[in-house]
Amino acid sequence: MEANQQQRNAQGLSVRSVFNLLKEADKEVKALEYAAAYRTLQSAEELGVLRDSVGLAMMEIAFYTLETVNWQGRK
Repeated sequence: MEANQQQRNAQGLSVRSVFNLLKEADKEVKALEYAAAYRTLQSAEELGVLRDSVGLAMMEIAFYTLETVNWQGRK
């Protein structure tokens, strides 16, 4: 029983950590610091929880990167 409780506690801490990292990445995106946001989201992904939320947050960076490359190519 104790091992199960420790595992649940660890998962709960991981979820909170990812939630905080997602908030930090959101602030970085709003400040147009996409490289920093990407690194933050990579750290969040490594924790292995809330992967759908992390993936959705990475879509913003992917969109920015794609549009920047497309815009630079039009010059």
